[in-house]
Amino acid sequence: MADDRCSGGLPHAPWVYGALSGVVAAYVGGLLIAAGPESALVGDAYELAYPALELANINNDWGFFSPDPGPGDLPRYEVVDGEGKTHRFAWMEALDRWDPAFFRYTTLFVNVIDNGDVYGEPAAAFLCRKHADLRPRKIVFTVAHQVDRTPEDVVAGKGILEDMPVEKLYFKACADQGARP
Repeated sequence: MADDRCSGGLPHAPWVYGALSGVVAAYVGGLLIAAGPESALVGDAYELAYPALELANINNDWGFFSPDPGPGDLPRYEVVDGEGKTHRFAWMEALDRWDPAFFRYTTLFVNVIDNGDVYGEPAAAFLCRKHADLRPRKIVFTVAHQVDRTPEDVVAGKGILEDMPVEKLYFKACADQGARP
């Protein structure tokens, strides 16, 4: 007599176990193929696994072995002083990540960059007061765009924050601060 303790008393044919094992193996294989490095062999296997990946809704860009955040944007600002000299300052890179206010400041910085009409004036007034010793005329808000680095670039000594193209977004004048020409 067959042991039917796991089936709730219903007998199963051996082909059912084989078919379900095949489905599980194909699913796991599809996950590994989709996350594998690019090669001719993986490309051919991916074409076979594509319908099953789409059916299970697991055909996406999420990295199975680790996330790939890609390059980021860093908000920065420039202070134009009373003599017309430009002084560049980093915002988020200079923050202490263990400071309890870190997330509040980073959120503020991103809001200043994304929504300058609402947050630009108060942020500029704060920065004008912060850099009063420079006698600032205006604050220029910028964004530095991080570039992709290859392993060869890193071995050659190039840092991930070097040679970043900087985009000037907008500026706010400092009210009654510094010398005016």
